[in-house]
Amino acid sequence: MPDSDPKTVSTVSHFKLVLDGAEEAMLFHTASGFQGTLNTAKFASQDGQGNPINSVGGGTQVQWSDLQVSRGVDSDHQLYEAFKDVKENGATPDNAKEIQLIALDAKGETLFTCNFTGAHITSYSMSGMDSNSNAILTEGASFTFEDMTLE
Repeated sequence: MPDSDPKTVSTVSHFKLVLDGAEEAMLFHTASGFQGTLNTAKFASQDGQGNPINSVGGGTQVQWSDLQVSRGVDSDHQLYEAFKDVKENGATPDNAKEIQLIALDAKGETLFTCNFTGAHITSYSMSGMDSNSNAILTEGASFTFEDMTLE
């Protein structure tokens, strides 16, 4: 039987990264990599018939991949400044942040929000530069984080 309440699928127009209050300046055209894998501990043994069983429930641990974002370059240097802070001071509680990635549709409505805790920047890049191409200069960054929730 078909679903009586079909969901509308919306396209993402852009992403907003809330990092140290710079949310209006930090608009991104791509975001990827925030993927979690559950590593469940197993301790295999055998039952009386020789069939494998998990004898000890060892809990679950999630392994997160880095959040990766890219955007067109403008005069805002906050991504580089975040990278410079970690480069000069190491990953510390002062530069491990709670950040948000907000996906927005073409009307500016929020599709979803990812909340990242204990996040710090781990890479910064800028695209190749050729003044004759009229190409848009882009910058990118990766963030490592401790945990993520989706709302």
